[in-house]
Amino acid sequence: MSFYTLDRNNQVYGDYVKRLGEVLKDYNGQYEVTLAISTLQSLMTVLTESNVYRGKNSFDSLSYAEDIEKIDIINTKLSSKPIFGISTSSIIESTFVKKYTIKDVLKHIRNALSHPISGENKSLLPQTGFYTIQNETIERIIFIESPDANRFHPSIFNRFEEFKENIGFPVNARLDNKNILVDGKIYKRFIKIALTAKELKELVLNLSEVFSQFIMEAEDPSKMIKILSQKFAA
Repeated sequence: MSFYTLDRNNQVYGDYVKRLGEVLKDYNGQYEVTLAISTLQSLMTVLTESNVYRGKNSFDSLSYAEDIEKIDIINTKLSSKPIFGISTSSIIESTFVKKYTIKDVLKHIRNALSHPISGENKSLLPQTGFYTIQNETIERIIFIESPDANRFHPSIFNRFEEFKENIGFPVNARLDNKNILVDGKIYKRFIKIALTAKELKELVLNLSEVFSQFIMEAEDPSKMIKILSQKFAA
């Protein structure tokens, strides 16, 4: 039997995150995808709470430690080479106008995780959520973030011209009453991300390893940087 302790280095959060990964790694059964999704939900929640404990601002503080900036894994731009199981081919459709980093994709996945949906209505703008594609087993998991599906959130209009490119709108987007137009048509953002069951598991296991080490502030950060840099450069 083991127990958690809370100390100045956030040991309780680090312990929990590390053990989440170990549970998934050791599991060998028919509910692996369900366990991976549940584990990912927990990882995102614990990361948020860990940052709140430190006085940081939720998921946007993924790079709260100088060390993670030195490794630069989370802020790496997407390419054809997978990192954490994520690559440019993971994004199957998007109207967000941006060059994606790993952190961007994780934020979109996080926003989809709490909304299981049955699928998509092809005649409507996709709704935020996630669903699976399967035959005998689950083959892919689809994550969708669609923040403008029902309406534009009022906060989006605050300083829109200044921040529109940072939140994924084209440079020629403009405000018109309570809509956002591009070339005279209403423009709404959404992204669709697809991961195989294998890629999802790889993502969760790697996040568990990296998050646990950064949350706990390793005793020898330089050694940790070297180890993780070698691991993800391979």
